[in-house]
Amino acid sequence: MHLINLRNLLKIEIINKDVIIIAQTAYAFDVDREKAIEAGCNDYITKPIDMNLLYKLIKKHVNK
Repeated sequence: MHLINLRNLLKIEIINKDVIIIAQTAYAFDVDREKAIEAGCNDYITKPIDMNLLYKLIKKHVNK
């Protein structure tokens, strides 16, 4: 995860700890997903965006 993205993520968490953050990236390696989750993202999706998968991820986190 790039430093500037991490800074933005931290700012979001300060403003609203309940916001759902789904990382969107072109990087498709498992280690990239792990980095996003460790940085505080709730989930991870790769580009190009599969809209069905995105809806499932949103539903998964909204229904918690």
